[in-house]
Amino acid sequence: MILILRKNSFLTTTWYVIKFYLGFLFFIPKMIYLIYKLIKAIFGYVAQILKIPAKIEAKLVITLLSLLAIWIIFSNENIYLLYISMFVIGLELLVAWHSIYSWTTNPLVFFDILIKITVKGWNWLNNYMKRKNKYSLKEDEEIEEKTKMLRSIYAALRYFKIEFIDQYTDKDIKVNLIKKFLVLFLFIIILTSAGFSLEYFALYKIDNNNIIGIGSNYTEFLYFSILTFVNMDFNQVIFNVSIANIISIIQVFSTLYILTIVILIFTSITEEAAKSKMKEYRVKITEIETEISDIVKNHYNIKFEVDNKELSSVEEDYDDIKDLVIIKDID
Repeated sequence: MILILRKNSFLTTTWYVIKFYLGFLFFIPKMIYLIYKLIKAIFGYVAQILKIPAKIEAKLVITLLSLLAIWIIFSNENIYLLYISMFVIGLELLVAWHSIYSWTTNPLVFFDILIKITVKGWNWLNNYMKRKNKYSLKEDEEIEEKTKMLRSIYAALRYFKIEFIDQYTDKDIKVNLIKKFLVLFLFIIILTSAGFSLEYFALYKIDNNNIIGIGSNYTEFLYFSILTFVNMDFNQVIFNVSIANIISIIQVFSTLYILTIVILIFTSITEEAAKSKMKEYRVKITEIETEISDIVKNHYNIKFEVDNKELSSVEEDYDDIKDLVIIKDID
């Protein structure tokens, strides 16, 4: 009877120990997932207020997690946290590579974001003004004072169209795209090299024998990663773990991928995409201008006129841009 009790106690204790370690192993991913959900919820709330697209929201979350992963790699020795940090850095690299590919199909992404914010902002303002009956002219109000806000918006839209859209000739588009791409290309090279250097350095911190032939300082891993990106030479380094070989293969393919993007940028694909986007922006701005013209026509029986030459010569810090919009009665 005593033996049976001891046996049962041993089995029960063993089961509790197993449950403890299983719970601990599953707790770390669950904790990271909960932190991710919390951060995503906070960014989602902010993104909803600022009307930020969902893709940008996700990129912000991954970027924040990447900064946390970098801090862990340099300040922590825990094997599991280092592996998780390597995974997060890998996600950040994938996001960066996807971004540069997306830029080739939409090189005017910053204009795109600005136009989306402008359109959404105008739609919200216009709906609010209509719902609150703010466009109606009261007896003691003057048309010039009543249309001050509309004139400011009208002048700003016309200025943006003249200075940033109409000024982009076919030649200007190509030159500007190349300039922007060179900056983006340099940033991607630095980000990719730094990302892979962090991956190698984390493997080295997990076990010094995982990677032999680079060194022990992070700067040596960064130097190795940059050289590898340039000439793809691994002859002087010994990888004693499979994951290091996989990372080196991915780095070689990432170099080929980025070189492919370089070829794409100098073809007509990106230029045609930019021309198409410019036409789309011009149409959206014109639609808002038309809506403003209809509002002032229907409510005040007036129309707006702007001297484009005078508007294009105005300085950027000019405060009363609305004064450049001339109010005229409709005959």
